[in-house]
Amino acid sequence: MQVISTLKVHSFVEVGSYSGWTGAYLAALIHHIGGDTPANTASLDVGDYRQPCCGEVMKSIGHRFELISQDRQASIHQSGMPPMVDLCFIDGNHQYSAVHLDVEAWKSRCRVWPLHLVHSCLWRTR
Repeated sequence: MQVISTLKVHSFVEVGSYSGWTGAYLAALIHHIGGDTPANTASLDVGDYRQPCCGEVMKSIGHRFELISQDRQASIHQSGMPPMVDLCFIDGNHQYSAVHLDVEAWKSRCRVWPLHLVHSCLWRTR
């Protein structure tokens, strides 16, 4: 919460959401901290697995959910997000190689690089 408040986060993208709850929570927090300041927030995924109640929560706070292609570069252009976002939350495949590709695809669009949040990334040890 302090990071979002200190950096005045107004644009946020969640890449890979599955059920969408984390994106909805972070978007609600951004809206709450920002007060009357409009926020541009979206969750992006290759499939829509949200429960209806999560969709309603997203709708109530103006948080968008968008289906994208699996092509990471195409997904950036499909997202409808501004050229730069304040915060990027990588919550996709959870395998190191996939997370690395998502970070590489989005890092040039994050205003405060390297401010990316990554959820449960797994890698193999030798």
